Amino acid sequence: MTGRRGLAARLLALGAGLVLAAGLALAAPPERSTVPPLRAELPGQTAALDSAAPLISIIPPRHRAALATPLREAVQAAETSAYAPLTSTAPPPRPASLATARPEETSPAPAPSGVIPPAPDTESATALCGDPALSGRAVAPILSRIKGCGLDDGVEITGIAGLGFSQPATLDCPTARALSGWVQNALLPAARNMNFGVTGLEIADSYACRPRNNVPGNKISEHGRGHAIDITGIALQNGEIVSVLADWSKGRKGRLLTTIRRAACGIFTTVLGPGSDRFHRNHLHFDTASGRGPYCH
Repeated sequence: MTGRRGLAARLLALGAGLVLAAGLALAAPPERSTVPPLRAELPGQTAALDSAAPLISIIPPRHRAALATPLREAVQAAETSAYAPLTSTAPPPRPASLATARPEETSPAPAPSGVIPPAPDTESATALCGDPALSGRAVAPILSRIKGCGLDDGVEITGIAGLGFSQPATLDCPTARALSGWVQNALLPAARNMNFGVTGLEIADSYACRPRNNVPGNKISEHGRGHAIDITGIALQNGEIVSVLADWSKGRKGRLLTTIRRAACGIFTTVLGPGSDRFHRNHLHFDTASGRGPYCH
């Protein structure tokens, strides 16, 4: 009995040594590629399991059932530990929502508490005098040795709301904006009501350093400050001109001139024309003189 027990102990020790040797052999560095073969085609695993069969066969029958299963599991664990894991270690695919997101689709960060965000600038960056209807350009400051003349922030207007000018008009911005308001809110509506197609304005004068009415000794005119403009007529689509000199008080053209002159009062502080004096019989004078109420005559 003692001899059989000693034999069983030696067999167990021998089996453990074979398992350890198999594990060390499998863990040794490979001589060729380190890429593992597919699991379905692991030749070493079958060989390792088969190598355990002779060892199991020499175990006495009464101990075989107890040792066969642990021995096979130990050999299989040593074999499979040398191969790649069953599951991939690569990170999962990037979520589709992140892959398609764009920076501009993200919401802006909220403003800090108590801070009012600035309102968007709706005024066109290229608008002359802040009025998109004005066409033209800014001009350099106009200096003069004559007291009362000169223009610091002048613009040269070549058209308003699609209407062209017979010549550029040099004005300050308040006067340019007033002229734009008169064109859009007085001239164009009146012309449409009377079935006139208007294409432009006949300009006689704008900035000019001179006395009033060109009379020597008079005060400097509002023209000398860029506050005034003189209009001699309205250009029509059919090529005709509604002339202040030729058409005043005559038919439909005369009615158009009367209507737009009356509508200018209040938009401009001074409105003069035929009937005001002999100096204004051939043009409409509009200016934005300050320091007095509207003077329309």
